[in-house]
Amino acid sequence: MDITIILITIAICYVLLKLSNRKTTSRSKITRAPQKRQRKQENPETLFAWPALNEFEFEVVGESYYQPALAKLANEHADSTVGNEAAKPLTAHLIPDDFNEYDDKAVRVEINGLHVGHLSREDARRFRRRLGAKKLTGQTTTCGALITGGHIVDGKQAHYGAVLDLKPFE
Repeated sequence: MDITIILITIAICYVLLKLSNRKTTSRSKITRAPQKRQRKQENPETLFAWPALNEFEFEVVGESYYQPALAKLANEHADSTVGNEAAKPLTAHLIPDDFNEYDDKAVRVEINGLHVGHLSREDARRFRRRLGAKKLTGQTTTCGALITGGHIVDGKQAHYGAVLDLKPFE
């Protein structure tokens, strides 16, 4: 009987140890795995489009991280450029990015499905308030955009940028 109790105790400890390792392993896998940015597929025809002002003075930030995407867009639309700047507006998608690792109030800017930058921290918060006022909280919206830059300065190619056709935030 003593041996039976010892064997049962060992078996219980073994099972508890295995369960404990499984939980720890699965937790560590969850925390190490990057969060996927799940965005529900939205019908482009139903997205709210901000009114066209044809001013294109609203700056996108962080473009230095997205130079390959901006260069691709500039090259794809080279036939509609004046100098090295796109003359024909493109459509930018303004996407509230709740899963941004640096700022859960960020607003990501995409053009033709390519990430080209963000709204500044202050502008993102103002933009989200404007979305809320229009009862569009958390929704992707669109506006006009131009790709700028890429011209040659002193033998070097200037960085690309993006400007949006949005009314400035107060």
